[in-house]
Amino acid sequence: MGIYQSALMNLYWPPMVQCMTIWVALAYMFKKRAVDKDLRYGFSYLTPWNPRASAKGRVPIHWMAVFSGWDQLNATVQAVSQAYISNAMQTAINNTVVIWTLVIAFFYLGSRFRQVHYAASLLIVMSCIVGVVVELQDGTMPKPVSPTNVPVDVAVGTSVLMYAIYIIGVVPQGIGNCYKQKVLKGVDLDVIWSFVRSGMFQVLWGLLGYTTNWIPYPVPGGHTDAWICFMGSNPHPGHAEGDTCTTDSAWLWFCVYLCFNVTFNLLFLWRTKHLSATWASIGNVLTGDLYGVFGQWGFINGSGSKLMPLASEATVQL
Repeated sequence: MGIYQSALMNLYWPPMVQCMTIWVALAYMFKKRAVDKDLRYGFSYLTPWNPRASAKGRVPIHWMAVFSGWDQLNATVQAVSQAYISNAMQTAINNTVVIWTLVIAFFYLGSRFRQVHYAASLLIVMSCIVGVVVELQDGTMPKPVSPTNVPVDVAVGTSVLMYAIYIIGVVPQGIGNCYKQKVLKGVDLDVIWSFVRSGMFQVLWGLLGYTTNWIPYPVPGGHTDAWICFMGSNPHPGHAEGDTCTTDSAWLWFCVYLCFNVTFNLLFLWRTKHLSATWASIGNVLTGDLYGVFGQWGFINGSGSKLMPLASEATVQL
C-alpha cells in the first residue's frame, strides 16, 4: 500500500477485521449451543448488556472503548512513519513494547519482576542500538524506498522525526496491554465478548484516526487514491519519486492478513487474561522477529522488501 498505510489502518482494517471477529464469535456461539448444549449463547450474547460478559455480570461499555482505543492509537501513529523504516528496524523498535509494558505494569498493576526480565529488556535496547549502528554505517540515515524499491531522497531531519514518531507509537500499545490485563483479570471478563465489543469501538476510532491525513506529511504523493491502490492499480504511475504503490492485489493479501491478525489478537487477549500483559508482550517478540526475517524476502513481502544486512567488519569493531 506504500504511502497509503494510514488509510489502510484507519479506514479499511477496523471494519474488515471486525467482520472476521464476528465470524469467530458466531463459530464460538455455535460450539457452545451445539456441542456444550448451552442454549444461553444466542445473539443476545453479543449485546452490550450481556450479563455473562464477566463473572461479575454486566460491565461498563466504555471499558471496551478504552480497550480498543489504545490499539488504534498505536496503529494510527505508526502508520505515519512505516514507509521510512525498514522491516528489521520496525521489528526491533516494536519489541520495546516489552519494556513499556513492564514499566507501566510496575506502577499501574503493582507487578514485580526478576533480574531476568530486566536483562531481557536490556537486550531489546541493545538490539535497537545495534540496528541503528548498522543502518548508519554508510554515514547517513537510510533512505526510505517506494513500494517498487526506488530510493526516495528525504532530509535527515525528516528521517529522525519519523523514527521518533514510530518509537512514540509503541507507548500506547504498552498502556493498552496493561489496561486489558486489569479489566480481564479484575472481573474475569469474557474474552470473546470483549473481542467483539471492543472491535465495534475500533471502527469509530479508525474514522477519527483517519483525520491525521490532514496533517501535511513530507511524503511523495497524496492519500486520496488509497482505494485505487487497494484494488490493485497504481494511481500515480511513473511518479518522479517512484511509484506510490505496487500494482498487485492488495485486497487479496489483506484478506490473508486479516485471518492471521484476528487469530493473533484473540490469542493475545487470552494470554493477557490467563498469564499477564508482560508475558503476552514477550510472546509477541517472537512474532515480531519472524516478521523481520520473513519480511526481507520479496515472494512474501512484495517488491519493496529489503534484505536484512549483516554488520560489516568495521561496524563490528566499532
